[in-house]
Amino acid sequence: MLNPRWEQEEHYYNAMNTSLLKLGLEPHLLGDALLDSLMSFAMDNKERCDYKQIMPAVNWQAKPADAVKA
Repeated sequence: MLNPRWEQEEHYYNAMNTSLLKLGLEPHLLGDALLDSLMSFAMDNKERCDYKQIMPAVNWQAKPADAVKA
């Protein structure tokens, strides 16, 4: 699938939010075993998916005036 967005794939902006870390958040990163388990569950149940509910409907190429008309 082609990327529908029009900004550069690589750009200078590097967003970082350290406020939650300063408040004491201790991130829990997802391990490979959990990701494998989630992927297996998703693949086992893919026939139950209603793709009409999750397919993107955003037109990133539309100009703002065109987007309002849609």
